[in-house]
Amino acid sequence: MSVVQNIRKFLQTKFEMDTSLRQKLIKEGGVPPSVVSGLINERKVNPNLISIVKIADYFDCSIAIVIGNDKYNNKKFVYKKLTQDQISNNLKDNISKLITNKQIKPVDLSKNIGIAENSIKELIKEDSRKKLLSLKSIIGLSNYLEVTIDELIGRM
Repeated sequence: MSVVQNIRKFLQTKFEMDTSLRQKLIKEGGVPPSVVSGLINERKVNPNLISIVKIADYFDCSIAIVIGNDKYNNKKFVYKKLTQDQISNNLKDNISKLITNKQIKPVDLSKNIGIAENSIKELIKEDSRKKLLSLKSIIGLSNYLEVTIDELIGRM
Protein backbone atom coordinates (compact mmCIF):
# COMPACT_ATOMS: atom_id res chain seq x y z
CA MET A 1 0.00 0.00 0.00
CA SER A 2 1.16 3.54 -0.71
CA VAL A 3 1.68 6.09 2.04
CA VAL A 4 -1.48 7.96 1.00
CA GLN A 5 -3.49 4.73 1.11
CA ASN A 6 -2.13 4.01 4.58
CA ILE A 7 -3.05 7.51 5.77
CA ARG A 8 -6.51 7.11 4.26
CA LYS A 9 -6.96 3.78 6.05
CA PHE A 10 -5.81 5.33 9.35
CA LEU A 11 -8.22 8.26 9.00
CA GLN A 12 -11.14 6.13 7.87
CA THR A 13 -10.69 3.84 10.86
CA LYS A 14 -10.72 6.84 13.21
CA PHE A 15 -13.70 8.47 11.49
CA GLU A 16 -15.70 5.22 11.59
CA MET A 17 -15.27 5.10 15.38
CA ASP A 18 -16.56 8.66 15.75
CA THR A 19 -18.10 10.50 12.81
CA SER A 20 -17.49 13.89 14.44
CA LEU A 21 -13.71 13.36 14.38
CA ARG A 22 -13.37 14.60 10.80
CA GLN A 23 -14.69 18.05 11.72
CA LYS A 24 -12.75 18.05 15.00
CA LEU A 25 -9.52 17.23 13.16
CA ILE A 26 -10.15 20.21 10.89
CA LYS A 27 -11.22 22.66 13.63
CA GLU A 28 -9.19 21.53 16.63
CA GLY A 29 -6.31 19.81 14.86
CA GLY A 30 -5.70 22.60 12.37
CA VAL A 31 -5.61 20.32 9.34
CA PRO A 32 -7.13 22.17 6.35
CA PRO A 33 -10.37 20.65 5.01
CA SER A 34 -8.80 20.29 1.55
CA VAL A 35 -6.00 18.16 3.02
CA VAL A 36 -8.39 15.90 4.95
CA SER A 37 -10.63 15.52 1.90
CA GLY A 38 -7.64 14.93 -0.38
CA LEU A 39 -6.28 12.21 1.88
CA ILE A 40 -9.63 10.49 2.34
CA ASN A 41 -10.30 10.53 -1.40
CA GLU A 42 -6.64 9.74 -2.25
CA ARG A 43 -6.34 12.90 -4.34
CA LYS A 44 -3.53 14.23 -2.19
CA VAL A 45 -0.69 12.15 -3.58
CA ASN A 46 2.16 13.85 -1.73
CA PRO A 47 0.97 15.23 1.62
CA ASN A 48 3.38 17.50 3.42
CA LEU A 49 5.05 16.61 6.69
CA ILE A 50 3.37 19.41 8.64
CA SER A 51 -0.11 18.06 7.83
CA ILE A 52 0.92 14.56 8.90
CA VAL A 53 2.40 15.93 12.15
CA LYS A 54 -0.90 17.72 12.86
CA ILE A 55 -2.81 14.48 12.31
CA ALA A 56 -0.43 12.56 14.60
CA ASP A 57 -0.64 15.33 17.21
CA TYR A 58 -4.43 15.33 17.14
CA PHE A 59 -4.65 11.57 17.59
CA ASP A 60 -1.66 11.51 20.00
CA CYS A 61 0.20 8.84 18.09
CA SER A 62 3.43 8.42 16.18
CA ILE A 63 3.82 9.58 12.61
CA ALA A 64 4.79 5.99 11.80
CA ILE A 65 1.32 4.81 12.76
CA VAL A 66 -0.37 7.51 10.65
CA ILE A 67 1.67 6.54 7.57
CA GLY A 68 1.21 2.82 8.16
CA ASN A 69 4.61 1.77 9.42
CA ASP A 70 3.62 -1.15 11.65
CA LYS A 71 7.19 -1.52 12.86
CA TYR A 72 6.47 1.12 15.54
CA ASN A 73 2.83 0.20 16.18
CA ASN A 74 3.29 -1.10 19.72
CA LYS A 75 5.38 1.74 21.07
CA LYS A 76 3.77 4.58 23.01
CA PHE A 77 5.64 7.76 23.80
CA VAL A 78 4.87 11.25 24.99
CA TYR A 79 4.92 13.44 21.90
CA LYS A 80 5.87 17.10 21.91
CA LYS A 81 3.78 19.66 20.06
CA LEU A 82 6.13 21.51 17.73
CA THR A 83 5.88 24.57 15.53
CA GLN A 84 6.83 24.39 11.88
CA ASP A 85 10.09 26.22 12.64
CA GLN A 86 10.92 23.78 15.44
CA ILE A 87 10.25 20.84 13.12
CA SER A 88 12.51 22.36 10.46
CA ASN A 89 15.32 23.21 12.88
CA ASN A 90 15.15 19.84 14.64
CA LEU A 91 15.18 17.99 11.32
CA LYS A 92 18.26 19.89 10.16
CA ASP A 93 20.09 19.43 13.49
CA ASN A 94 19.25 15.74 13.79
CA ILE A 95 20.23 14.94 10.21
CA SER A 96 23.54 16.76 10.76
CA LYS A 97 24.23 14.78 13.94
CA LEU A 98 23.28 11.45 12.37
CA ILE A 99 25.42 11.90 9.27
CA THR A 100 28.35 12.96 11.45
CA ASN A 101 27.91 9.94 13.74
CA LYS A 102 27.47 7.54 10.84
CA GLN A 103 30.20 9.25 8.80
CA ILE A 104 28.01 9.70 5.74
CA LYS A 105 28.42 12.57 3.30
CA PRO A 106 25.20 14.51 2.62
CA VAL A 107 25.55 13.90 -1.11
CA ASP A 108 25.94 10.15 -0.57
CA LEU A 109 22.94 10.07 1.75
CA SER A 110 20.84 11.86 -0.87
CA LYS A 111 21.90 9.35 -3.51
CA ASN A 112 21.23 6.39 -1.20
CA ILE A 113 17.65 7.45 -0.50
CA GLY A 114 16.97 8.40 -4.11
CA ILE A 115 16.58 12.17 -3.94
CA ALA A 116 18.34 15.02 -5.71
CA GLU A 117 22.05 14.95 -4.99
CA ASN A 118 22.24 18.30 -3.18
CA SER A 119 18.93 18.11 -1.30
CA ILE A 120 20.35 17.21 2.09
CA LYS A 121 23.47 19.31 1.66
CA GLU A 122 21.27 22.34 0.92
CA LEU A 123 18.92 21.57 3.79
CA ILE A 124 21.56 21.35 6.52
CA LYS A 125 23.91 24.13 5.48
CA GLU A 126 23.99 27.26 7.66
CA ASP A 127 21.53 29.96 6.60
CA SER A 128 19.76 27.58 4.25
CA ARG A 129 16.47 28.86 2.88
CA LYS A 130 15.28 25.29 2.47
CA LYS A 131 12.99 24.40 5.37
CA LEU A 132 11.90 20.79 4.85
CA LEU A 133 12.10 17.82 2.55
CA SER A 134 9.11 16.05 1.03
CA LEU A 135 7.36 13.42 3.11
CA LYS A 136 8.65 10.75 0.73
CA SER A 137 12.24 11.96 1.26
CA ILE A 138 11.80 12.05 5.03
CA ILE A 139 10.42 8.50 5.01
CA GLY A 140 13.47 7.46 2.98
CA LEU A 141 15.76 9.16 5.51
CA SER A 142 13.99 7.52 8.41
CA ASN A 143 14.31 4.08 6.86
CA TYR A 144 17.92 4.53 5.77
CA LEU A 145 19.11 6.04 9.06
CA GLU A 146 16.99 3.60 11.10
CA VAL A 147 15.28 6.27 13.21
CA THR A 148 11.63 7.20 13.43
CA ILE A 149 10.33 10.34 11.78
CA ASP A 150 9.27 11.48 15.25
CA GLU A 151 12.91 11.23 16.34
CA LEU A 152 14.13 13.02 13.21
CA ILE A 153 11.90 16.02 13.88
CA GLY A 154 12.38 16.00 17.67
CA ARG A 155 8.79 15.14 18.49
CA MET A 156 9.74 12.59 21.18
